[in-house]
Amino acid sequence: MSSYIVEPVTINRILSYVMTDGECLCILQNAGFYLNYESSKEKRQEQLQKLGEILLKMNVEAVAQIYGKGTTKMNNLKEYKYEECGDILNNKEQVLKSVDCFLYQCFEGDVPKKKLYKALQKIRVVVAIDIIENSKKYQKAKWE
Repeated sequence: MSSYIVEPVTINRILSYVMTDGECLCILQNAGFYLNYESSKEKRQEQLQKLGEILLKMNVEAVAQIYGKGTTKMNNLKEYKYEECGDILNNKEQVLKSVDCFLYQCFEGDVPKKKLYKALQKIRVVVAIDIIENSKKYQKAKWE
């Protein structure tokens, strides 16, 4: 598979989920990215827009490191606009797939060494554990 610039909805799903999970918010805060859930809706929107732009920039940087800045992959770059993904908690599997996709597309050059990339790896684990712990099979498993 080749690397590419993800669709804005991929980033939006990740950020929408993060805003519902205190542990994910702490992971981002520890990486130097502060999102205040208790701020006004406009302020949250502004914070999420800025973080989304940073994520997109990181994705662009990874693709540029492997293909070069003049590649046609860069010509199709869309302007990013954060839009909340409604009912995200009922589709955590899609959130996990979006995080996996984003991490894969950013796994080039020195991007995986960045604090934000490492924070997303931790967020991936939080989402996966959330899915497992809420699954019927996990709920029915014996506590021995």
